[in-house]
Amino acid sequence: MNPSFDLSGSQVRQAREYPIDGSTVIISGQTVALADGKVVAAPPSAAAVLGVAAENHLGVSDAFNPRSNGGAIKVYDSPTQVYVCKTPEYTVLTGDTDFFTCAAKTAGLKNGRAKLVDKEAGSTNKDPLGTAYNIISSEANGKITIDRGEGGGQIAAGDVFELYPPVGYATGKLNAKLCGISLDAELADSALTVVGHVPGLGLTEIKLKTIFA
Repeated sequence: MNPSFDLSGSQVRQAREYPIDGSTVIISGQTVALADGKVVAAPPSAAAVLGVAAENHLGVSDAFNPRSNGGAIKVYDSPTQVYVCKTPEYTVLTGDTDFFTCAAKTAGLKNGRAKLVDKEAGSTNKDPLGTAYNIISSEANGKITIDRGEGGGQIAAGDVFELYPPVGYATGKLNAKLCGISLDAELADSALTVVGHVPGLGLTEIKLKTIFA
């Protein structure tokens, strides 16, 4: 994740230093938490986090970065900071004319958007790459129904969609790299809330629930 703007209107990106064990590995842009007063990688299902790492801490000596195994790391920790992350992509498992199934296991995508970003060789989907569709409904079993409009052909297994949750979506978890949102499961108490989209760049805007708010 990268900081985008602050809901408070502040033009200053707030980053403060926190203690960290010298051997702990954290990559800039990863979401972090505190454990026993020190920075660690945030659990993917965290309900609240510290913020986002503002620098690398690789846990080993680095002649070009003396802080790489030091005892402090800078973290973006403003509770009003908005971040951008890559919008999650999902590959179609089965498809029809107006719905498909994938590994996104959430019922909360109604009025979000599905953007076609790749097609399987030989796909019968006639819509051009970049076509975006309104999501009519989604189900926890991975079924997503979209408004095809004048679209043609059947959505094929192997086609790939970016899935943009609607603004206000707040049941996603952190992805495996801890730097974006995953729709693989729904959380009753999530640290992530979707606040906007930048579809031209394939980005989703996220606000984090921090330990400070």
